[in-house]
Amino acid sequence: MKNILYIENKRLIKQPLTYILLSLIIGLIVMTADLSTKQYDFRKYSFDTLMNQYVTDVNKYSLDRVLKEGTEVLSSELYKDDILHIASRLSFNGAGDINDKRIEKIKEELNDFAVNYDEDTVNDITDGLKDTKIDLTYSEGFKAILNSFSLFSRVLFLFIAIYTINIFAVSKESEVQLYNSTLHGGRQLFCSKTLLALSYGISFYVVGTVIYLLIYILIYGSDGFDSFIFSDPSMALSIYKYTYIEAMLNFVIIALLCIVTIVLAIAILSGITKDFSQLLTIIVVYFSFLILMDQMGNIYVNHFVWNFLIYKMSDFTYHLRQYHVYNIFGRNFKGIDLMIIIGVLKNLILLIVWRLKGG
Repeated sequence: MKNILYIENKRLIKQPLTYILLSLIIGLIVMTADLSTKQYDFRKYSFDTLMNQYVTDVNKYSLDRVLKEGTEVLSSELYKDDILHIASRLSFNGAGDINDKRIEKIKEELNDFAVNYDEDTVNDITDGLKDTKIDLTYSEGFKAILNSFSLFSRVLFLFIAIYTINIFAVSKESEVQLYNSTLHGGRQLFCSKTLLALSYGISFYVVGTVIYLLIYILIYGSDGFDSFIFSDPSMALSIYKYTYIEAMLNFVIIALLCIVTIVLAIAILSGITKDFSQLLTIIVVYFSFLILMDQMGNIYVNHFVWNFLIYKMSDFTYHLRQYHVYNIFGRNFKGIDLMIIIGVLKNLILLIVWRLKGG
């Protein structure tokens, strides 16, 4: 099997598609980073000036101080907008404690959510948030990273799917006949292709994610990685107690589980057809169907089905902002936690099917 792995790996390294894919990944990263900077108004100040004003104000004026003295003391429009946006999301008028108001508002959102939760579930979720506190810090880079990470991951999934199809569908007929003519040759070739597809898929994603993070850090700086995601006004009412780095780690885990699902599914499908165009058509139709269903935006369908399929699993900011909670055997699981568990179980089932198919 080592010889087959070596031959197949050598073939992949020589293929132009490998280098085309790497170039496309880098191009995708540059495009998303460039798009992230276009959200700012540069009519008055440059990008660097806007960021420096934010850092200066956030270090000088804490959220509590601004709430007492008013936003007039601030020079940073970005910081001012964040505070006003958070106050608006929480319906906070200055009276009482803003963190208590946040818990109260989250409880209202849970009670009003399309999926009905009982009082014990609502209290369990909100009680776990009572030790959290909104404390705005400069974290523009990690806000931008999270907001574009879904797009980055989804496009990368498509690239990896195409590359995986290429691994299973393209081989010299003489080599296939040679392997199949030897004892266990066909099984060894199938296993080798699966291992290589997993290795290349995961490597492409990990390398791409590292480059993605480095480029954003070069643009925005690394400040704020240990801040709670509540510093992003759009996530002020999130039920997750994640810091930005914790959120990223959870999303990378979900993405890697999705990649394993893609590779195993294509490996299993290759047992039916090894034609590149047919495999590609199946994958494109499947992804198109998921996208179409996502556009319908049905909370119930999302809650019970789509949240656990690749496309919706990778809608990372959606899950941070929504209120999907699952009570299983008397224990409450938040959506992201259950997605990881289901993702592992789903891949174990696919692994068993893959094994039966010749792995």
